[in-house]
Amino acid sequence: MNVAIAQGLGLAAPQRGDGAADLSFVAADGVTRLGRLYQRAPCRVLFPRPEPDEPMTAVTITTSGGIAGGDRLSIAIAAESGAQALVASQAAEKIYRSDGSVARLRVEIAVAPGAALEYLPQDTILFDRARLERETELAIEPGGRLLACDMVVFGRRARGERFDDGEFRDRWTLNRAGRMAWAERGRIAGGDRAFDHPGGLGGAAAMALVLYAGEDAEAGLDPARVLIERAGVRGGATLMGDLLLARLFDPDPARLRLALADLVAGLRAALLGRPARPPRLWQC
Repeated sequence: MNVAIAQGLGLAAPQRGDGAADLSFVAADGVTRLGRLYQRAPCRVLFPRPEPDEPMTAVTITTSGGIAGGDRLSIAIAAESGAQALVASQAAEKIYRSDGSVARLRVEIAVAPGAALEYLPQDTILFDRARLERETELAIEPGGRLLACDMVVFGRRARGERFDDGEFRDRWTLNRAGRMAWAERGRIAGGDRAFDHPGGLGGAAAMALVLYAGEDAEAGLDPARVLIERAGVRGGATLMGDLLLARLFDPDPARLRLALADLVAGLRAALLGRPARPPRLWQC
């Protein structure tokens, strides 16, 4: 029920989530450890034992099972000098249909010189009538490296649902050495003609972004293009100085997820010397 309507009827307003997670990784003698951790429900962070060839791993969880209209969540992650870490999510993030209230999600990532951070959450699923505003701010210092990805699915396709009503606003900014190196804003409204227009999503039911910020970004350009072509999805990769950007689109979210997993795996191996596989959690 809408908050204003509930108040007008003398009813208690729906409870809204106000969650946060703030963590940092530090390194000493070549070993990465947890430096700082603050968490407030419904946000929680777990630390499973990584495999021998994987860096220290953190897993973000939304204990409420998803994000509803009016919820406010924030995640802050910092990799201090020399730290090597991977942050993934436990499962796909569900954005439930809204009564008109907007859900807000803010992500802040900071990578210090000599640190390498992977931020590889699973997909975000926008239910029909969902309303989400998301901000992602990245700050990478010289000598720091970040591999990040994002996938958004429009509607629950297994149910035959489309994103016919609702709104998704998204903003990304990336600062290198304190100066803005890349920024973009996007807005997609449910039922918008951009879903089918060739200059928009072109019939895609899901889209994905992969970015790598690091002084060796050029080494990932050719592998990324080969992997995208091999996957058979619509997409491409480009280089902006020391920033590698790749985008993927497909009418089939399951096929896009496989393509994204292959691309992430390939870039992990080519740029970070990691195993050529996505996070194990993606396969659960």
